[in-house]
Amino acid sequence: MDEARSRFTDVERVTRDLAGKGQPAAGRIPYVLSVFWSTDGVQPGWPVMWKSAPEWMRALGWLRSWGNADGYLAVVEAARAFYPGDVHRFERMMWFLSERQGFVGVNPAVREMCAEAAGIMATYEAGSGYPDEEGSSRAAALAAQLKGELHIAAKGLLADLRTATGLELETSQPQDRIGSDKAAAYRADAYATWSLPGAVSAAGLRLWATRSGLALGESVLLKLFAVTDPQRFLPIFPLTGPMGKIAMLRRFGLAEPDGALSRGHQHVEANDRLRATLEQLLPGDPWGQAQFAYWMLNHDAEGPEDEDHIARTAQELLLPEGFLRELAELLHEKGQLIFYGPPGTGKTYLADRLASALQPDPERRMLVQFHPSTSYEDFFEGYRPRTDERGQLTYELRSGPLALMAERAESNPGVPHYLIIDEINRANLPRVFGELLFLLEYRNKAVRTAYRPDEPFELPRNLFFIGTMNTADRSIAMVDAALRRRFHFIPFMPHEGAMRSLLADWLKKNGEPIWIAGLVDQVNERLRVLLKGPHLQVGHSHFMRQGLTDERLARIWEYDVYPFIEDQLYGRPDQLEQFAWAKVHTAYGPSSPLGSAAIDVASDESDESSL
Repeated sequence: MDEARSRFTDVERVTRDLAGKGQPAAGRIPYVLSVFWSTDGVQPGWPVMWKSAPEWMRALGWLRSWGNADGYLAVVEAARAFYPGDVHRFERMMWFLSERQGFVGVNPAVREMCAEAAGIMATYEAGSGYPDEEGSSRAAALAAQLKGELHIAAKGLLADLRTATGLELETSQPQDRIGSDKAAAYRADAYATWSLPGAVSAAGLRLWATRSGLALGESVLLKLFAVTDPQRFLPIFPLTGPMGKIAMLRRFGLAEPDGALSRGHQHVEANDRLRATLEQLLPGDPWGQAQFAYWMLNHDAEGPEDEDHIARTAQELLLPEGFLRELAELLHEKGQLIFYGPPGTGKTYLADRLASALQPDPERRMLVQFHPSTSYEDFFEGYRPRTDERGQLTYELRSGPLALMAERAESNPGVPHYLIIDEINRANLPRVFGELLFLLEYRNKAVRTAYRPDEPFELPRNLFFIGTMNTADRSIAMVDAALRRRFHFIPFMPHEGAMRSLLADWLKKNGEPIWIAGLVDQVNERLRVLLKGPHLQVGHSHFMRQGLTDERLARIWEYDVYPFIEDQLYGRPDQLEQFAWAKVHTAYGPSSPLGSAAIDVASDESDESSL
């Protein structure tokens, strides 16, 4: 293999010298060399690099490099792995696939591939990616293979599906990442989709490959019954899970379908039993029946009283319970809250914990982060490019976080849903919300949206918004007046309100030096005077960490806190000098009068609690 790679390098070097004369074409090097090598009569042999081999290996996800040497050596490795005694059989197999262009099955190992990919995905962390290059490379390889398998299935079944449906269906290229960002995690599943050309968000047929195996898109198939059997159709699509038909049968005390039946038969039996029961309550209204069934699932009158999540969250966060209950009341009163304050005051963390306390089901919560380039199309809906089976670029209308959450909330009207918008003030809010600003205040009215002017859109009453706003980026005074009227604004200031004693309480509970709270308070008092306001203080979350030794405190200050203060005091070196760690530690540390007093108070309280 090394010798072959070396010869490729030599031939490519000569070819580059001749490239100005137009011949020979560098892309023909693998074919020409492989023809000669295939006649050597050695074992294991050398396959000929026909055009079909690299094309189908790329389609299958087995080949990701476009280099001549890498491509041919990958073909050699595959041919010897499949047919070690006759590598030319591999050539014929690749030719057959290219000529047949039909469905030849799906690799039976897709379940194991998906399971392995899911295990690697579990190690991925947003912002930092995979823990090592080996994991990232393996995840990329598995995603490419899964994508290739399902893409070939999509193309192979296309002609049969066109004949069966009488429609000019098209396929689209499955994606190998879970998002459009190149830093997103690689997928642990794959799918093949067939839909009408140019259709915008139309229903399509989909074949999924997951670690559970292969499955058709059940929801799409079940929606077709609304056309074929409207008198029996009930718009409840999952079979299993907390919101599925079987859960609803149990809620109504009805018999479940026999588990030995096929999944399709179980769907039909469950559907008919539910429809027969609900028809007596809401005759001729399948959509109303489904909404009532969902409501019943989420309001189990005979169940035990729910745990007080607000009280538990307040206890865990060391915050007054009354403060969290007031936040909940304000949120449900207006529908929207914004937490604003300096960075590091726990706004996003508390927003997430509050939403979790109000709605424990993670499927009914979502967190998004705005940035300067966030648009209406990103947040609500807009056209996004995709490639069809011919590799041509087309556009389709895709829902953003707001549209997705609105759809979930609308399908479960009695259940609260929460959308957290982190860093809400970093975006151009009138441009991001557009006509939806009106709906934040008027939930009982509809508007015509930019991309669906013929479909009125309402914002469900059970969809609530919690925004966070960093006042170091932009003052609250700069927020659009129309937006301010539609949100309750809650200040998160380290020196007042519920945040005032939070750091001291946390340090005390976790056995960390209590004098740190006094130091931060004194620094913030000086910053409020120098900067003429409370919006640029040091947040307490910098110091809510275990193991606060002198060395670690110095690092936190030098690399987290001091750069922030430096930004605020830019051009004022004399004032900035007073905030160096050595001077701050001397002035407010444990040896200072303030620090000693804090230590004495903490010691007295500890003695009292032990008694």
